[in-house]
Amino acid sequence: MQRYDSNRSGVLEKDEWKNFRTDPSAADKNKDNKITKEELSGWMQNRFSRGGSSASDGGSGGGNSGQSGNASGSSGEGSGSYRYLLPQERLPKGLPDWFTSRDKNADGQIRMSEFATAQWTQKTLSEYYKFDLNKDGVITSSECLQAVETGAVTGVSSSRSSSKSRSGDSESADKAGDGEISSRYMKYAVGKIRDVDLNKDGVLTKDEWSRSSSFSDAMDTDKDGKLTPAEYARAVMKK
Repeated sequence: MQRYDSNRSGVLEKDEWKNFRTDPSAADKNKDNKITKEELSGWMQNRFSRGGSSASDGGSGGGNSGQSGNASGSSGEGSGSYRYLLPQERLPKGLPDWFTSRDKNADGQIRMSEFATAQWTQKTLSEYYKFDLNKDGVITSSECLQAVETGAVTGVSSSRSSSKSRSGDSESADKAGDGEISSRYMKYAVGKIRDVDLNKDGVLTKDEWSRSSSFSDAMDTDKDGKLTPAEYARAVMKK
């Protein structure tokens, strides 16, 4: 979709169809001269599910009618058939739920236009760049995972909700100041929170942290009703 949607409208208008190697008009189910993401997905899955179909519009891959089993990056649908996985189906495990919910065009990454649900502020921008590590305007799944492992969260008002630590920081808790947390404590905190994080947003509500004796109300130091990895890591460091 991203490859052929040259005007970034979210659908493929008829003048954009000329870029396909194969006529995609069959994908336009309602004959409105526009192909939506859902229509394109259904058309491609139908083509790939036939044993003799080739990935002529995917840029690579393909097969013949005698092929069985799975192709790389594909999902088997029985002997002699296969389909290529969509970008969101290829995402690695461990991503927070907001990554897929904000990925409106389902291309497996978060653009700046998808990240903010309201007006951009300096706080929103600062929060965005916790995850867009190379500052290129796109959050990839690997960047998001790396940021999550260092305690980055979204939607938390506290200015102390994230740590400055990175994988190369000191492993000594004694050298970590009040605003800095060693990477080993942060990774521990992220893992412990993940165990009881029911909605997979990277932080715990009181209902969630009350389910484990490892957490307490006192750990929510800014009293915003959300326990972040940074807050939990600081509490562990003080023990």
